[in-house]
Amino acid sequence: MKYHKTTHSFFGVLRKLGGPRTQRFMVANLGGPSEATTRKRWNRDKLQYMPGFKHIGPTFTAIEDVYRHQMRELGISYPVLCEAAEDETNSLQEASFNASRDAVVGT
Repeated sequence: MKYHKTTHSFFGVLRKLGGPRTQRFMVANLGGPSEATTRKRWNRDKLQYMPGFKHIGPTFTAIEDVYRHQMRELGISYPVLCEAAEDETNSLQEASFNASRDAVVGT
């Protein structure tokens, strides 16, 4: 049985968020791709990304402008891959010195 790309995407997200048992339940009751197929497609497609920041929002567009200016200043004319991440760790209430890192942590 061949399923549409969006069906595979749906079952991939269902498996990721609900777990394999949820996917098996849905497949048993409604039909859908097997667990092995979903896992293979998820692993194959999870590394695909759209380069650039324009599809993300105005904040990243502003960051892209900063990088574009720096690349122009440095004479870099080829595409440069970058990755943006947000630090979601809890900040300490007051700054303290971490001897193993030789750094001040917290805000």
